[in-house]
Amino acid sequence: NFWNAAFFDKETSYLHFPTFHGELSADISFFFKTTSSSGVFLENLGIKDFIRIELTSTRVVFSFDVGNGPLEVKVESTVPLNDNRWHRVRAERNIKEASLRLDDLPVATQEAPADGHVHLQLNSQLFIGGTASRQRGFRGCIRALQLNGVTLDLEERAEMTPGVRPGCPGHCSSYGSLCQNQGRCVERAAGFHCDCSLSAYTGVFCQTELSASFKPGTSVRYTFKEPYELTRNSSALPSSIYSDTTLRGENVSMSFRTAQSPALLLYVGSYYREYMAVLINKHGEKASSLEVRYKLEGNRDAEVLRSSSIIAVVIFVVLTGLAVAARYLYRRKDTYRNQEGNAVKQEDSPDFPFNNQTDSQNLSSENPTEYFI
Repeated sequence: NFWNAAFFDKETSYLHFPTFHGELSADISFFFKTTSSSGVFLENLGIKDFIRIELTSTRVVFSFDVGNGPLEVKVESTVPLNDNRWHRVRAERNIKEASLRLDDLPVATQEAPADGHVHLQLNSQLFIGGTASRQRGFRGCIRALQLNGVTLDLEERAEMTPGVRPGCPGHCSSYGSLCQNQGRCVERAAGFHCDCSLSAYTGVFCQTELSASFKPGTSVRYTFKEPYELTRNSSALPSSIYSDTTLRGENVSMSFRTAQSPALLLYVGSYYREYMAVLINKHGEKASSLEVRYKLEGNRDAEVLRSSSIIAVVIFVVLTGLAVAARYLYRRKDTYRNQEGNAVKQEDSPDFPFNNQTDSQNLSSENPTEYFI
């Protein structure tokens, strides 16, 4: 019911419902969003009595007549109300007084006459988003409309009414800020949700941290089974994570918080004696740096990438295609040497195959898949 909404795209469009029965008391609440400066949200008429809620410039006006003459309750906003953001309205009326609340502004009240009529007698249809005269109609969205605790199904009625569409677009413009910790707001036909896939958080609003606290000497280990190793060892653990056979590179990102230096943050090793390590290295008493050490197959020594800045509270490590390019060049160089050893002369040809069929078969049996994580 909270996201049950209708979009009025013309001033002459409206929804109609059965007569509102609020003879002695009325409790009306809803949300609205518009780019227009005026319009009638709700109206129900009687022979002389009526009840109406409307927008006029920066004010919301709640007016009614039970036979004692029109009575108005107004709330003035300090900011424009046609800002295409959701605003909440709640209007109440009983035999003693009437009140009106707009967003978090102070409640406006108006006392009823001490002597006079108290029954609100209505007999026309209830108009939402317009009036019986089809003038001063509302353009925008209305949702979560409740009358005396009963939610009106705006979407169902909008599906059969010309000029009115069920649902309302643009929820992220009002509620996108609720997505925390780099969560991304994603629109839905009836609401929105926060996409937390690019953050280290989960929950409805990406508010719950996904993390672990490590004591000295402790770690978490994951096993990525490689296809060649699986063919030799069929008793692989069912909980193992099987790697993608088309993988040629990997991006690693993390955030951490520690008071320890030096410290190993991440280590990845492969079946081919390759590895990558992310660690904190200490330089003096106060200075530290973040280092990425990696070794590719065929390299005798490990390469080191060192950060030049002091470690901050949160550091994101992104490894790009540098290592993949180095591996490709190494493989290309090795293939060229194999072709020279087999007396295959390709000096006059500007292009030559990356590998011949024999080399491919040998490589397939010895090293079927290349990995770098």
